[in-house]
Amino acid sequence: MSTLSISICMPTYNGSSCIAETIDGLLKQSFADFELIAVDDVSTDNTPEIIQSFNDSRIRFVQNEKNVGYGHNLERCRALAQNDIVVPMGQDDIVASDMLQRIHDAFADNPTVGCLTRAYYWFHGTHDQAVRAKPPVDASGDVILRLLEAPREQVYRAFSSMDQLSGLAMRRKWMTTPVHPHIFTAHIHPMAAIWKVHDLMCIHDNMIAVRIENSQARHVSSIYNPSPMWTWAQMFETRFPEPEYDALRADCIRDFVARNYVGLVQIRNFGRYSWLLREIGYLVKYRPMNLLHPAFWFYSLGCMVMPPALLVGMVDWYKRHMLSRLLADIDVVQPAG
Repeated sequence: MSTLSISICMPTYNGSSCIAETIDGLLKQSFADFELIAVDDVSTDNTPEIIQSFNDSRIRFVQNEKNVGYGHNLERCRALAQNDIVVPMGQDDIVASDMLQRIHDAFADNPTVGCLTRAYYWFHGTHDQAVRAKPPVDASGDVILRLLEAPREQVYRAFSSMDQLSGLAMRRKWMTTPVHPHIFTAHIHPMAAIWKVHDLMCIHDNMIAVRIENSQARHVSSIYNPSPMWTWAQMFETRFPEPEYDALRADCIRDFVARNYVGLVQIRNFGRYSWLLREIGYLVKYRPMNLLHPAFWFYSLGCMVMPPALLVGMVDWYKRHMLSRLLADIDVVQPAG
């Protein structure tokens, strides 16, 4: 088995409330042959000081001269990576103690694999209480998928699992496509480009716990413009323009992108009302049959009439008190240390 090195790419911005916990979990990984590239996008808090307080030679800290935005900052991280495997990482998530070892072994044992995804869950407050979960592509175990040969439902689940940055992985030598400026699909573009040519490894375990309360999706309304749904559709149009991908592209836009009714709630709560109406319009444009689906009307009408001041509290209560019970038996991430 070959030995591969890993570059962890962490774009940072105003992460002082949680970044120390994330970095500590990475430095205590069972796999040690990695570099952690942290590029700070001109934080206004003490994030740079926290990063530099860790006395570890594996950390490479870079400070941007001006704020360039999430996508460009992540691309700068990627461009600085020097090792075999690139692992993007959010500044506020919790990692399993063996995450890097699992990633290393997946690539070392499978030379045709070019990129990797994994199951994960969200938490609010404490990482051992899941409030929402992204299920594995295959619940029975890890699976390797070849894009045009995989069942559509597995393709949809694989792309769905890529929506969160942390814990994805790519072979650096096959990263021919840069990170995109669109925030919701920034890292999807290089992942999709690799999957066109090489295999995708899907890890069924939860290797990442995603912190909800620090998410930009709750605090930076501008991320919803342009439309998240439109940027996903554009990703499929851009990355898969060839005729042999016509069916895949159409299916993914219609049956994966345009079925995210829950996304309307996020836009209503933290975006503008006009953007909510725009998103509803895209649901109809990309999948006209949504007009016959009860869930489309439930979420569309509910979000149109419910004020955010009430809806935010209802959603958070539902996650903490209802979904958390349904997910009580989920395998939670066991961090190092």
